[in-house]
Amino acid sequence: MGEREQVRPLAPAADRQSSDEEGASRHHKKRSRKCCVFIAAIFVILVVAIVVMRFTAFRVKDPIIKMNGVTVTQLELTSGTIPKPGLNMSLIAEYVSV
Repeated sequence: MGEREQVRPLAPAADRQSSDEEGASRHHKKRSRKCCVFIAAIFVILVVAIVVMRFTAFRVKDPIIKMNGVTVTQLELTSGTIPKPGLNMSLIAEYVSV
């Protein structure tokens, strides 16, 4: 009887988490991590798609146009008007785009 059993005091209930709360906390962390990875993956895919479209489909080129002929259909010279004299002209242009 000389030896006494060492007794460990119980921690207050507010400081201790139950095993269910610990499991839920781990599950929440895993779920948050999966959500962040999913959002980052979608963001990377969107950036790659935008860059690919920029360098392929949205490339702007200067047009090359060859004129076959120009015909003047109507020519009016207006003079004597108050604001300023002017010219009214209608054209028909035949072109081939290359």
